[in-house]
Amino acid sequence: MLIVDELPFVFVEHEGFRYFCKQLCPKFVPPSCKTVTRDCYSIFIEERSKLKDIFSKLSSRVCLTTDTWTSGQNLGYMCLTAHFIDDQWRFHKKIINFCPIPDHSGEIIGKSIEKCLNEWNLHKILTVTVDNASSNDVAIQYLRRRITHWGGSVLDGQFLHMRCATHILNLVVKDGLKELDLSIARIRGAVRFVRSSPNRLQTFKACMEEENITSKSYVFLDIETRWNSTFLMLETALKFKKAFDNFYTKGGAYCKELRRHFGVLDDDDWRRVEAFLPFLQIFYETTLKVSGSLHVTSNSYVPMIFGVRDLISSYCGHENESIRKMAHQMKVKHDKYWGHVDNLNILLFVALLLDPRHKWGFVKWIVCDTYDFESANSLLSTIKVTLKALYEFYDDAMPQSKRKKGESSTSSSTPSSTRTTLHGMESSEKKIDVQQHYYNRYRMAKETLAICAEKTELEKYLSEEVEPNDLNFDILEWWSGSQMRYPVLARMTRDVLVIPISTVASESAFSTGGRVLDSFRTSLTPRIAEALICSQDWLRQSRGPLILEENLLELEELEDGKSF
Repeated sequence: MLIVDELPFVFVEHEGFRYFCKQLCPKFVPPSCKTVTRDCYSIFIEERSKLKDIFSKLSSRVCLTTDTWTSGQNLGYMCLTAHFIDDQWRFHKKIINFCPIPDHSGEIIGKSIEKCLNEWNLHKILTVTVDNASSNDVAIQYLRRRITHWGGSVLDGQFLHMRCATHILNLVVKDGLKELDLSIARIRGAVRFVRSSPNRLQTFKACMEEENITSKSYVFLDIETRWNSTFLMLETALKFKKAFDNFYTKGGAYCKELRRHFGVLDDDDWRRVEAFLPFLQIFYETTLKVSGSLHVTSNSYVPMIFGVRDLISSYCGHENESIRKMAHQMKVKHDKYWGHVDNLNILLFVALLLDPRHKWGFVKWIVCDTYDFESANSLLSTIKVTLKALYEFYDDAMPQSKRKKGESSTSSSTPSSTRTTLHGMESSEKKIDVQQHYYNRYRMAKETLAICAEKTELEKYLSEEVEPNDLNFDILEWWSGSQMRYPVLARMTRDVLVIPISTVASESAFSTGGRVLDSFRTSLTPRIAEALICSQDWLRQSRGPLILEENLLELEELEDGKSF
């Protein structure tokens, strides 16, 4: 309970909790703060041992996400999260490290990740997803050398570096929002004023009632560094436009406060925000989709990112000059990261190819629709070469016992049955039958030609018809049912599909960290903090985010007696 619900250890010594325990079971003696601290750490050790055992038996590769954070105590922390698909084709996300780091330099980050991977004995790494900080480029270069040295890289780790899609989308949208800076600042100022005291909030509620606004949502202040929260602030503020106008007519401190900073909201501000909002909503929904950390996202990266580019391009010809300018700024930023084929991680196109609803036709169309003729041909050629090299890598690494019964490796130049026959003839027969010998050579050549002519698993898969593009399609279930037909390809797919396309899985740990390492728990050691944050991730039964915020509407109804 203490770990999962982020309660302080001293909670067990609180009067209310002890009274609750006494009523529940008078014979039970609640443990002391020190005892429960030791118990929580013991749980961490036990759960870590279980997870290490899972990793030791894992046949697939692991993909990582990592990010850094500075706590309220001004200490730097790094979070490392492992993503993998087990033998039953179940998707897993596990925080494996939450440790302090002396600084955020690339070398320190790289060595900290290396130390963690050695502690967990995790050396078979496919990708590491990071944001676009330059220090992460240095960290990835360091890790590429170490993982290759361990023998755990794929194709010399050339696809190890995965850039966070949500971080790039954030940069794209923020560039576009510069056109709305003044209007956003005015709305933010108005919301901040309304929420700054109970009296002001009460006055605003009265304005809502006067305007017959019955919306269940409520105005809230955004986090300026997160554009998606800004979008939500603008969306809700628009619902209360009439209430804000009413609030303005009452004059007083509201007008004076807003004029001191960015000015009072006017009709032009509302019109501009209202015109931009449908455009921004598409980015908001796309960000939510690529931020998923509890399901497969790698196969959706390419169509979503290039779909966003297509949308931006369509708005570049909008009749509204401000929207045209915003779309142009977004397109410039988008093309900075995704406009040049050399900046793309080819594994993301491979992931799309391994989605049986799309395959080669869809990939070819996206590439040709996005790039000029020369760039498109270059990218398509690179995708083909990479796909073939990746398949051959997994084909060579596939244990013979895992292949279908009777299936021999496509790399074998001589069928085993022929080799056995020739060997048997040479060892057991004293006289060589020329006719038989010549016939055996013919049979060997025939079987070799048959093997060369036979399609590989990859060729068979790509030549089959695509599956219907059903939104409820479960790609892991499809591949789980197809692994007997495509044992090598399924093994490759299991690694590629698990690639996380954003660092949200690691970033979300910092929300937990901010609550665990709050101003009342500054004495927690880094080791105990890691134990609490990792254990919570491993123990929680629900797969969604932990929601600790109160429902403001319900609390207000309770105060007004409506809930009774």
